[in-house]
Amino acid sequence: MKHSLLFSAISIGALLGFNSCKTVYEPNAINTPLLNNHGEFRAYVDPSNAQFAYAITDHIGVMANGFRVTAETDNNTISGSGGLVELGIGYFAPVNGFIFETYAGGGMGRVKFSENRQENNTTVVRNFSADGMRFFIQPSFGYAGKYFEAALTPRFAMGKYNNVQTNYSTQDQIDGKFYNINEPVWAFIEPALTVRGGYKWVKLQAQFGFSQKLNSQALSYKTSFLNVGLVFDINRSQEE
Repeated sequence: MKHSLLFSAISIGALLGFNSCKTVYEPNAINTPLLNNHGEFRAYVDPSNAQFAYAITDHIGVMANGFRVTAETDNNTISGSGGLVELGIGYFAPVNGFIFETYAGGGMGRVKFSENRQENNTTVVRNFSADGMRFFIQPSFGYAGKYFEAALTPRFAMGKYNNVQTNYSTQDQIDGKFYNINEPVWAFIEPALTVRGGYKWVKLQAQFGFSQKLNSQALSYKTSFLNVGLVFDINRSQEE
């Protein structure tokens, strides 16, 4: 694949996605703001994610996330697109640079892909699309200074697909691990490590994490994620 494609929901998390051709779940970046004080605003951007957080009090924060990607195979036989929006609210408690925070929320999104294939010497087009909704909770434990920040975040997510439309055969769906995906409530645990380096208002962020499905049913999903981007910080109280 040239790129990865994700579909997900309104936040704390992301539920539906696409990668390596026919993946139907891929986790988005986890918004880990590590807010410090009332009035602080943080924004994170990378090629696929746009995430924002704002402290409405000294202990209550809100967040909004967006994710959008497209994908296709190198020979252009399979292509797809997906998008997500997320909203969340949470609590944070800073103590001497160390911060505990936990956010919860939910959302909705859509994923689709199509495939050109040869069947009985004829080119046919197979399609798949689905909507979905997801809810999550994500506690974080971290440290935030002027030059360096780090946090460990285990995200717990539950979601459900709906409005599934496809003309793939039943056997294709079974082989591709997206058969009857609208029946279960899917659950995942997604621990991630986030590190940032820079000075005060701008830092480079890297985040690496894993996604582990808790259901016994088969599902085509991405089991790890890595995102690199920039964090911008406004109105943060810091010692000089």
